[in-house]
Amino acid sequence: MMTPEEEKLQYEAWLVRQEKHKAKAETDKKRRQAARTARRASIREYNRTAKPERQKGHKKSGGGSIRFACPARYINTRRRKVKKRLNKREFLDEAIRRLRATPTGSEVEFGKKLDELGIKHIFQWEFEHKGYCGIADYYLQAYNLVIEVDGGYHTNIDQTEKDVVRDEVLRKHMKHRVLRLENGNAREIDLKELRYLVEFKAA
Repeated sequence: MMTPEEEKLQYEAWLVRQEKHKAKAETDKKRRQAARTARRASIREYNRTAKPERQKGHKKSGGGSIRFACPARYINTRRRKVKKRLNKREFLDEAIRRLRATPTGSEVEFGKKLDELGIKHIFQWEFEHKGYCGIADYYLQAYNLVIEVDGGYHTNIDQTEKDVVRDEVLRKHMKHRVLRLENGNAREIDLKELRYLVEFKAA
């Protein structure tokens, strides 16, 4: 066991260590605050002297977001980072452009078959019903028919559930006929069978 004198010395040593830790913490805190203040001052000075570039899509009046070409990072008048967000219309237009620019081989072959039959169609047709939006592979307006050429990912459970909801919207609410073909069937189907499916079979 320690004597009272040893306990007192140990306690005093502990107090010294605590004071050192506290002093170090205070020093670190002041250093971080000074660095933060200097960084903010640097950004304010840069923003004061740099030419602002207004974000595209924002109006010139009404407190729009102004971005400064700060090399390290940029801040705007609302003091938060700005990311360009596509609205629903822009998102659908961009998706349609991308899908039309990069069709699958099965979609190309199937489109050629429709052209050979002289059936007018819209490739990557956009539809909307009460907030539900989608893009169908083909829409045959003369036959009120939507044709989907399904790739392998449509066997995924999550995608299958989405397809069920999609078909219900098209059939039940928008009163369209829907025909789904797998990639292989879309490639191999002959013209006579395709015309029969378009005119009579699809429901």
